[in-house]
Amino acid sequence: MIQLTSLIIAQCGVTYITPTLSVHLNQMYGMPIALTGMCFALTALAGGISAPFMGKLCAKIGRPAVTTLGFCIEWVAIEFVGPTRWLHLPNALWTNMVGLALLGAGVAAV
Repeated sequence: MIQLTSLIIAQCGVTYITPTLSVHLNQMYGMPIALTGMCFALTALAGGISAPFMGKLCAKIGRPAVTTLGFCIEWVAIEFVGPTRWLHLPNALWTNMVGLALLGAGVAAV
């Protein structure tokens, strides 16, 4: 039950970003819709690549620790996509892409 709740919360991070970031990428950078969709594919790609490593990490240190790590990675990812002022990151395309990749890795850990 705890794992299911963790997975639902992790997916909320993805669904929180998706509707607003696609509009932001369109307006801020003038990206076409197809390229915006490819940017979101980066989340799935990063999650698919990192999932086997997270599975091995689960076997070594346990699921609760990896789930906590996943939530921490998601938090950092949302800070990159934002970006917040206290990290002093520019509002650039690369910060959004790093954030989306980290988001995929965080969901894979959960």
